[in-house]
Amino acid sequence: MKFLDKVLGFWCKRSILETSNFEERIAVTERFIQIAIRAYEKKNFAAVFAIIFGGIIDLEKSLPHTWDRLSKQSRAFVTLVDDMLGEDSHFKLYFEKLRQSPLPVVPFIANNQTRIAQMKEKHNMIVLSTGEILINFRKFQQIGEHLCEIQQYQNMPYDIVPNYDIQKELKR
Repeated sequence: MKFLDKVLGFWCKRSILETSNFEERIAVTERFIQIAIRAYEKKNFAAVFAIIFGGIIDLEKSLPHTWDRLSKQSRAFVTLVDDMLGEDSHFKLYFEKLRQSPLPVVPFIANNQTRIAQMKEKHNMIVLSTGEILINFRKFQQIGEHLCEIQQYQNMPYDIVPNYDIQKELKR
């Protein structure tokens, strides 16, 4: 999943930067944002974050003229996604949105891996004054609860109807 996110983000950025003129760059960027909006509507957070953070979030600084010409709706969506994974909120908005969304959902797996790693580090084994080491069962309970939460997303099938014409075109 991590590799796919990097490849998708790199492809988005490359597609935007390799455009031949300014108007085309704006159109390509708008199209990627529209794809991200559609993925957001389908609750595919992994694709949304790969597109927005891989290729579009840097536009404000690296290509300010392109950023200024994007529609208000597109800029608002990019800002929303940035706020969801913002450092200030510690991913709280993202996890709230994830919990509010009815299944099926495609979560952004990196955040879940980070939370599990933090749980493992935060709750160490209990060491008594005698030097005896006890198992911290609360730590394992929290990790288990989080893994069950992740697993609920994997057990529900995603409601996509395959389009065989597009698949055939892409395989060419």
